[in-house]
Amino acid sequence: MSHLKAGGFSETDSEAAVGSRILEEELGLSPSSLTMVFHSETLTVDESLFAKQVDAALTDITGMPQIHEVITFFNSHNPRMVSADRHTTYASIGMNLDLNEARAIMPEFIGNLHYDSLDQVQMMVTGQPAVYYDMESISKSDLAKAEMYAFPLCLIVLVLAFGTLVSAGLPLAIGGISLVITLGIISLLSRMTDMSMYVMNIIYML
Repeated sequence: MSHLKAGGFSETDSEAAVGSRILEEELGLSPSSLTMVFHSETLTVDESLFAKQVDAALTDITGMPQIHEVITFFNSHNPRMVSADRHTTYASIGMNLDLNEARAIMPEFIGNLHYDSLDQVQMMVTGQPAVYYDMESISKSDLAKAEMYAFPLCLIVLVLAFGTLVSAGLPLAIGGISLVITLGIISLLSRMTDMSMYVMNIIYML
C-alpha cells in the first residue's frame, strides 16, 4: 500500500495548497522540511563542543541527494535559531521531495543521523514528514495488536453463538476473503486517485 498518501486533511486545489506551490516554484521554497532540535542541559551553543556534536550528528545528512539544504545556527549565525538561555537550537532541513516521498525516506534519514556522536546534547526530529511517519508506524502497530486480540475473541463468541467450530469459522473465512478483496481494490484505486493512508484503519475496522 505504498501508494497511499500522507495527510488527507487538505484539498490539493485549496488556497493554501496553491500558495505553497507558488512559493516552491517562484521562491525556491522546499516542498517539505524537517526540524532537528538540539538541547543540552550543560552546554550552550557558544561552546565549541556543542557545535562539534551537532555537525557530527548531521554529517551524513548533507550528502543525501534528497536533501536540498541544511541550515543551522552554526552555519547561518541566525540569532533567532537559539533559545534565550542558549541551551537549545535547531537545524532546518530542506528536502526536494513532496510530503509523501519525504515520509517514505524517513527510515533512511534517521539511519543517517549519528546519535552516537552526541554526548551532552539531545537531538529530536520533528516536522510534517516525521509526524506522518510516526503516525503511520503507530497506526500499523495498533492495527496489528487489535487483530491479535480481535480474531480469537471473535472466534470464541462465534463458537458460543453457533455451537460448533466449523460453523464459527465460516463467518471468519468470509471476512478474511472480503478483507483480501477489499485490500486489492484499494491498492488498484490508490494508483489512480489520491487516497489517505488512514483508509487502512477504516478497512480493518469494518
